[in-house]
Amino acid sequence: MTLLKICGITSLEDLKMCFEEGADIAGFNLYPKSVRYISAEFFRYIAPAAAGKSAVVTVDMELEKLFDIIKRSAAEYIQLHGSEDNDYCIKIKDRFPNVKLIRKVTIDMKDEFNDTLKCSDFILCDVKTHLHGGTGLKFDWELLREIPDGIKTKMFVAGGVTPENVSQLAGIGLAGIDVASGSETSAGIKDRMKIRKMAKIIKERENL
Repeated sequence: MTLLKICGITSLEDLKMCFEEGADIAGFNLYPKSVRYISAEFFRYIAPAAAGKSAVVTVDMELEKLFDIIKRSAAEYIQLHGSEDNDYCIKIKDRFPNVKLIRKVTIDMKDEFNDTLKCSDFILCDVKTHLHGGTGLKFDWELLREIPDGIKTKMFVAGGVTPENVSQLAGIGLAGIDVASGSETSAGIKDRMKIRKMAKIIKERENL
């Protein structure tokens, strides 16, 4: 089953609405330079409403700070969007073996996907840019045809996903589809109808 991850949630109201409309995972951006940034304190407040279906998005965060966030919340996923290396990931898994790690990659790194998955649970394939997600830009999804099915089942795809094009990703065997700007009316403000439409399309494609 392909999961729908709505990323960049900034309010309790939007969090509840995303799950009402069919989202499977809620993403919270703790990177201070993001337009969808929320503080660690606010995440700890809002996380219980995600019922363990939350993903913390970080960029090269100090490990002890990340450990503290994991201990104080019910985060199920940690999404690493910076230059975190294998050693960084191993330290997280040693301390919190039940936390699922998602590491950002780009499609030009496909020869490294297997190695990346040796110390993470999933990879998230996003557009290549100096920014850290939420750009609304997409890579050439036709290149996903070259990815073995065994890797696609451990891959989320992000970047430029909207209700108008999500059908191109649904039903091809991905672990999940990650949406930020394509689920919004403006940065950090989620759109009920867009999320409802995407969830419906993914479910329909899965049942074909």
